[in-house]
Amino acid sequence: MGAGLAFATLAAAGVWLGLALFGHGPGLEGTRVGAAARFAAGGWVPAAERVLSGAVGPGRARAACDGRLPLAQLLYLGLFSGCYAAAGAVGDQLLAESGAPADAALRAAFPLLVLAALFSNLWASFADPGTVTRENVARSLAAYTPDGMLFPLKPAHCASCDLPKPARSKHCATCNRCVSRFDHHCSWIDNCVGERNIGSFISFLALNALLCAAGAAACARLVWGDLADRGLLGARFQYAGGPAFTLGESPAALAEFCLGRYPALAGVGLFLGFCGLLVGAFLLYHLRLALRNQTTNEYYKCAAATPFRRRGPAANLRAALCPPPAPAPAPPT
Repeated sequence: MGAGLAFATLAAAGVWLGLALFGHGPGLEGTRVGAAARFAAGGWVPAAERVLSGAVGPGRARAACDGRLPLAQLLYLGLFSGCYAAAGAVGDQLLAESGAPADAALRAAFPLLVLAALFSNLWASFADPGTVTRENVARSLAAYTPDGMLFPLKPAHCASCDLPKPARSKHCATCNRCVSRFDHHCSWIDNCVGERNIGSFISFLALNALLCAAGAAACARLVWGDLADRGLLGARFQYAGGPAFTLGESPAALAEFCLGRYPALAGVGLFLGFCGLLVGAFLLYHLRLALRNQTTNEYYKCAAATPFRRRGPAANLRAALCPPPAPAPAPPT
């Protein structure tokens, strides 16, 4: 029962994260998958507000769900801290008892990797994504030439910011600002991703993908090593009325046994494995866009159109990750 519930929870978390990351493709608009992706990526907030209004009142529910609280980022930080605290409580003891030099190095390096991943989230969260202001709008207009297809030759006017909209920019309704070379608004960092923080956002994805993979591998190694030390891998088990088998012969039985005997390590390891695959795929997607000098916003407008593509992947990568210099401050009068 406990193992089945753990599997169901992990599967639901994986589906939710997968929809939030990959369910917004151009071919999915107007489909049930697209609707589920919109709900997973933020559409659940109005539903949560309706549920909360009956418990705490409309005013407090609105204050909690109107965007002033970074709910998804808090969820990320909670899951992040909970996973590594649960795995570390057991894993650190097993690593300490091992005595192997590799395990000692892993025990020392893992907290540093966790801190680096947390820092990358805060760095991407607090970095300016490239807000278009009266002081820099002329620079953005000159830096990004309209292509006449994705962006009109005559710059549109943003009524909310009361500024002309440079090519490749977009007004973010969540942040209430125009962002130069707008990619998307990321709830996990509670910030837009644009020309000035795309590098820190890719670092955030890379560090978390690496940490998920390392965490899942460490959990699997610790569980497998303890099973081998206790001689359980070669032991024969038998369900009532069924044939005898070893854990190595039945992956399903092995997973069920590990979740029952090592709930923290096995559960966290499976969850991190799910997340590592999804975040790694999302990282590859963003690297592919960077190598084409294309943003998510432009990809959704027309996936095949790459009017800002330059000669060679290296030139595209430099253009994507190295924004034009910020305007010099005006001299004092």
